[in-house]
Amino acid sequence: MKTYVLTIHSNIQLFWVMALISLICSASYMFFINQTIHQVAKRVALEQELSERVATIAELEFKYIALSNTIDLTLAKSLGFEEAQPSVFVSRKQSVAFAARSFSSQ
Repeated sequence: MKTYVLTIHSNIQLFWVMALISLICSASYMFFINQTIHQVAKRVALEQELSERVATIAELEFKYIALSNTIDLTLAKSLGFEEAQPSVFVSRKQSVAFAARSFSSQ
């Protein structure tokens, strides 16, 4: 009759390997859940800040429009501004160019 000897040593090593893998997976799971919670909290804070800034910008735009509608010629003159004189601009057309002296060789 043949008898087989079961080695407990290899089964204990397998147990510890599986326990270590389970521990690593559990620690990784807790770490990533923690990171996810922190990122969600940061996103909520950023959304709140964004909404506050959008409201501030809208308020400033409203003030700008209201102030720009109050500016007229009398206000500008009272602040020391003067009306601009008509300006003369140079044309880009070549037919308008004027040469005072001829450069041809004689």
